[in-house]
Amino acid sequence: MTTDLVTSLIYVSRKTLTGSEGAADVENILQVARERNKVLQVTGALFSASNTFAQFIEGSVHPSIS
Repeated sequence: MTTDLVTSLIYVSRKTLTGSEGAADVENILQVARERNKVLQVTGALFSASNTFAQFIEGSVHPSIS
């Protein structure tokens, strides 16, 4: 019998770019994350405020990654 472990991660970071340059970076981050998350079978949410990111990620623990 195998049991999949689900791991959740929440973190906050500070933005280094703002304005239109920062908005383009957020779009790039989202595009890469969506593709990577699909491959890794994780879900998440990225919250963006004026100078802060907060991210929640959740998925099964893969033996090859842990």
